[in-house]
Amino acid sequence: MNISSILFFILIFSVFLLANYLFYLAIISFFDIKSSFSKKIIMVLIVLLATSFVFSFVLIRTSEVEMARWFYIVSSLWGGFMINFLIATIILFLISFWARRNK
Repeated sequence: MNISSILFFILIFSVFLLANYLFYLAIISFFDIKSSFSKKIIMVLIVLLATSFVFSFVLIRTSEVEMARWFYIVSSLWGGFMINFLIATIILFLISFWARRNK
């Protein structure tokens, strides 16, 4: 792997961690979760889902096993959901900011 590939993976991983962190904040605020244990479990699950996408991306490039292909498909579904969720979250934050400003 050359340096540009490594930088690309780091960039993708950072974007996915940010999107997953926004998802975490939305879940915590929407469901009004107060328990620190529940917050930790949700955070661990979300971090595992974020890393699974990047890991499957690397795995599919280096392996031709059928299981790696299915792992990539499943984690890509999560990645697609997160991209759409990130766009929706940004739009909702902009609407919320605009509504507070024009109050």
